[in-house]
Formats: sequence, C-alpha cells, structure tokens
Amino acid sequence: MIGVENSGLGRHVVDRYQELLAERAAREDEFTAIARIYRPSRQGFSSGRKDDWNLHKLFNSSTQVAASNATASLYSTLVNPANRWFQAASPDPDLNEFKAVKVWLDHVSRIMLSSFGPAVSNFYASAVPWVGDAVALGTGILTSDEWPGKRQIIDTCVSLADAVLAVDAMGRVNELHTARKLTAVQAARYYGADNLPQKVREKLGRDAGSRPDQVERLTYIQAVQPNDEYTPGRLGPKGKPWLSTHVCMEMATVVKQGGMYEPNFSAPRWDVDGNEAFGRGLGYLTLAAGTKLQAMTRDNLQAGALAARPPMGTTGTRSMRRDAKIAPGAFLHGAVSHTGQQLVRPMFTFNGLPITIEQEKHAKEEVENGWHAALLSLTGRTGLGNLEVIERMEERLRLNAPFLGRMQSEGLTAVLERRFAMLFRAGQIPDPPKEMAGKPLEMKFTSVAAMAQKSQEGVAVARILEDAYKLASSNPSQADAVWDKVDIDASMDVLAEARGAPATIMRSPEEVQRRREERAKQIEQERMMAMMQQGAGAAKDAAGAMSQMAPEDVA
Repeated sequence: MIGVENSGLGRHVVDRYQELLAERAAREDEFTAIARIYRPSRQGFSSGRKDDWNLHKLFNSSTQVAASNATASLYSTLVNPANRWFQAASPDPDLNEFKAVKVWLDHVSRIMLSSFGPAVSNFYASAVPWVGDAVALGTGILTSDEWPGKRQIIDTCVSLADAVLAVDAMGRVNELHTARKLTAVQAARYYGADNLPQKVREKLGRDAGSRPDQVERLTYIQAVQPNDEYTPGRLGPKGKPWLSTHVCMEMATVVKQGGMYEPNFSAPRWDVDGNEAFGRGLGYLTLAAGTKLQAMTRDNLQAGALAARPPMGTTGTRSMRRDAKIAPGAFLHGAVSHTGQQLVRPMFTFNGLPITIEQEKHAKEEVENGWHAALLSLTGRTGLGNLEVIERMEERLRLNAPFLGRMQSEGLTAVLERRFAMLFRAGQIPDPPKEMAGKPLEMKFTSVAAMAQKSQEGVAVARILEDAYKLASSNPSQADAVWDKVDIDASMDVLAEARGAPATIMRSPEEVQRRREERAKQIEQERMMAMMQQGAGAAKDAAGAMSQMAPEDVA
C-alpha cells in the first residue's frame, strides 16, 4: 500500500481533504479580509498568492498593533514561561495533601514544565502565532510530535491557509488535514525515497542541479482522524485510537501511515456558531472598523499627496514631456512662451482633506476598543491603587472569560494531555505512589488567567479586611469583637489562591498549629518570668524596708 499510486486509501484521503476544503471555501473571503488587515502573514486561503496583499498595501498600522498587543497580553496571561502556568493535581483535595502524593505531583509538574522549555521543545515560540491566530482569525492550530531520532518535541503552529478541520456530532474538532508543498529531495528525506511514487523518485536526480525556482513542489497531505477500526491490544496502527496518514495528493499515494494514542493537534476556537469547524475571533468583530480605518487613511494620504505634488498640465508636446523637470529650484525650459503665456500649469484639486482627522481618530478608537486596548495597557496611567489595578484585570478577563475558557479546554488541555502521555511512554514520568492507584490525574491551570478568574474572591476578602481594620481603628474598645468575626486563616488561604502565590510560602496547618503552641508557651513563660521578677522585686523591696527600720521597731 505504501508507495502505490492511486490506492484506495490514498484516494479516500484526497477526497476527504477536498471535501473539507470545499466547506472552508465559504469562509475564505472572510479569512482573507481579516488577514490582510490584522495578520498579513496569514494569507493564501484562495488561489491567489500569499503576497497579493502585503504590508506595502496597508495605510495604517493601528490594526496590526492592536492585534499584536492583544496576542501578547493573552499569551502572557495563558502560558507565560516565567510563571508556573499549570500544576498536576488529583481531583481529591485531601489526597493532594498526602506528602508522597504532593511530592509526586510537584515532580510531575516540574518535568512537564521543563519539557516546554527551549532545550526540549519550541512550544513558547510557536504559542505566539498560535494564540494570534485564535484571537484574530478565530481558530489556532498547534501540532506536537516527537523529533525522530532525537529527544526533542516539535510544536508547530499551522497556518489556517494550510489546514482544514472537521467536527464530530458534539461539535468537537476531531479531524485535521494539513498540506505542505515539498520538493522531491525534501520528501525523500522526510518520508524515505522508497516510500515515494515512482515519478517522484525519478525527480531526485534531475532536481539535484536545478535552480530552486525551477524545482517542482508537490502537495503532501497529513490526515489525522479517529480510527473507526480501533481494536484495543492489536498491533500496528489499528491498535491505536487515532490514525495518521500521509498522502502525495497529485498521485493519491500513501507515503506514510501510523497510529496515535491521542491526537497530535489542538485547535482552540475563539467563538463558534453552531457546529462550524472554524471559529470567529476579534478580527471578525472589528473587520468593518479596520477596513474603514484603512480606507480613511488611504484617502487622506492621497489627498495630501495631491496637495503637495499636484499633477501638471502642459501643452502635451513630446519635447515638453521629455524635458520637464519639476522640482524645487529646478529650471523648466518651455514653461512660458515667448509671449509670456504660461504653458505648464499645476492642476490643483485639493479642497481640504476628504475625511477629517477627528473621523479617522474615531475609526482608530473603534478598532482599539474592539481589541480591548484600553484595558490591556496601563502605560501613562498614574495614581492607580492595587484594588483598581485588580479590578481592571478583572474587567478585561470578564470580557474574555468565555474565550479564555475555550482556549484552555480546547487548546491547552489537549496540549497537556498529549505532553504527559508522550513523557510517560518515554519513561520520563516516575511511577505514582500507591495512594494514587486508580485515581485520575488532572492539570489545574495556575496561569494569570486562571488566577484572575478567582480574584473576585480575593478582592472581596481584601475589602472586608480593609473595612474591618478601619472599623477596629475607629472604635478601639470594640476592636477585639471586630476581629473575632473574621477568620484570618481562611482569609489568608483565599488571598493566596486568588493571587496565585506558590504553595511553598504557605505553611501547613500542622506547622501553623505547632508555631502557635510554641508562641503560646513562650508567652506563658514570659508571663511567669515577669510574675517571678515582680515577686522578687516585691521581696527585695520588703527586705530593704525591713533593713531601714529601727531596732525597736523590729522588736
């Protein structure tokens, strides 16, 4: 089957890819329009070239800046490499407190976090365009695979122009077909020359001395699909829940096939309408505003250029057109006739800017408001208190909460499940303690987004403590009664969780109880010492008084 042209499986994969491609065609004009304004690098959805609309055809960078700032903000909110953005845990909170379980969970978390580092993976570099695609275009696609022969993991952000998706009956993405164009040499290195069609193998020798622009590139499709013939315990691809099939599209030839225990892709969608495979992002919501801003800026620039360099009307003679040198300080021979008649005349058409600066400013603000620019940056803002900063963060996350949840459930959860399974199969994850036998394992998100979603409780507790302090200070005689009402331990636990504080800074309940007992003993000892010193002082004073008394008084 491998290397056989026009095989049944190869034709099936090609037909399925073309079917999904036809479904995506209904959205291609939308994707192209959004990419032109917000992400010029993400083009090529239709037959046009990827550089048909590039940076030199944009007239205002505010659209790209807004998209870039939103991407950077959400990237740092979700997967900031400087923070521990997830933590392995058991669904049972009490089980998490057992020392052996706690140590193992922490060890697993550290191993997995290290696997996302640059020494093992390029995840953080690929996560930036991945988040950017999800925000602007509505869908981001990330694949994770092992590098053959190396102990590294390749995380790749796939452009929507090079992929098609399918969803199951529940609306979940369950198929990914990616296309890449490869030369014969590239295909031989990736798939092995023996697995390629005969016509491709014949090109290997001819392409060796050819110029790069003369080398033909063929389309190779990788289809990741559920295995409908999955049989647990069976050897080979049919013993895996997922199938991965690579096909040379032009010749319907299977060049590689394998199985997977879990899908190697995650495709979070910003917002989904019904059972559509592709989502809609902020680029879709602000497409009209972005298009209007670009058109306004273009018209104003053209009007200004006409005012600064108006067209020149001449007699139209060939010699006049040949000798005309219209520049500051230059001599233009023939511009005046021998009778003094003006033969070259500027054609002024400028009657002011067609669009006022205020209108263009409003269009820019409309774009920025759509991308939540006012909430993403605190630059230039002074006098903000801690609670106000927290409230601004909450407002930003409140607006994005539905989409952040989808990014976590459809995107990061799939990435973490795949990463843990890959590390476990490679023997990188130690065996769990006996207390975890038969217990599920989950990854709790501890990123800024996850913590901010819990910060409402933290803000409420902080306000209660602040109000209690003011009340106790204003009425000292009732201060103890005020603080008796507040559970300080519970308040600290809520604040620590809401602020995302590391678990290591919070002492265990046993340690807290031990410190309090020691402090109580120390206070009791100090009290007894003070009483003894007071008694000794009283005895000393009495002895001194006795020594100063007259003998007859003593008798």
